[in-house]
Amino acid sequence: MHQALKRKGVTLQLLWAEYVAVHGESGYRYSQYCHRYRQWRDRQKRSLRQVHLAGDKLFIDYCGPTVPIVNRHTGEIVEAHVVLREGAAPSEAMVVRLQEHVKKTIAPYKYPRSVRFTDALPKTQTGKIQRFRLRPGGGA
Repeated sequence: MHQALKRKGVTLQLLWAEYVAVHGESGYRYSQYCHRYRQWRDRQKRSLRQVHLAGDKLFIDYCGPTVPIVNRHTGEIVEAHVVLREGAAPSEAMVVRLQEHVKKTIAPYKYPRSVRFTDALPKTQTGKIQRFRLRPGGGA
């Protein structure tokens, strides 16, 4: 249960609903379920000792879904959807290279703040790119 709560979108209330589906009326009510979980959680050891040499490892902390960067004048989200050629791998270095290229060729203030790599762009039967599918909530 504790590991399940670490997953995106999982709440204690959802887990309790699953618990009630299995145990029915003989199970705990929601308040008692939460109380007992918190008692168990508080008894757990909360230390994580990591021994490593400086520069030996890279630690990345995931902070959740990203917040889009919105142009304050137009309200537009500046995001580039990129299809890489065969054999090229998406990476942070590739993102920086693309952003630098746009700054040099178009204008420094027009570079995409967000770059998303995709396998293929959504197109119509005639080959026209369906831009609305690339926007948030567009169904891409």
